[in-house]
Amino acid sequence: MSFRTKAIAAACAACVATSGYVFSVRSTNNLAETHPDLPRLAECALNRSPVDFVVIDGGRTAVEHKKNLENGKSWVKRSRHQDGKAIDYAAYVSGAITYDAAPYYQIAGAFYMCSESLKIPIVWGGEWKAQDLMHIELDRRFYP
Repeated sequence: MSFRTKAIAAACAACVATSGYVFSVRSTNNLAETHPDLPRLAECALNRSPVDFVVIDGGRTAVEHKKNLENGKSWVKRSRHQDGKAIDYAAYVSGAITYDAAPYYQIAGAFYMCSESLKIPIVWGGEWKAQDLMHIELDRRFYP
């Protein structure tokens, strides 16, 4: 095991389970479409989050993105999802997905804690002018 791998494993140990939440097959499949740092980050966030969440979108083909543009689900010409460098997630509260804002701030807090401990720089869509509370992407300054 390399020094880098050991360091990552040690950082992940700090993330380990306080929540008891486990990703569904849907989330796991969506994360499999992304850059390898996103599944590690999402797993850590799930373990630290006070709110359960599901990964509803990972990688996206050009055709899928075009459909999202046509349906008004996206407003950018080229999505970070197309490069596997973004995920969309949904808060899961009382057995159902919720669109109330408060849980998304809590989940984003868990992502930021893990971003710092794993040294994986991220951007949360909730900080954009046109907020997207359900979006996390790898910071393009470090992941062009």
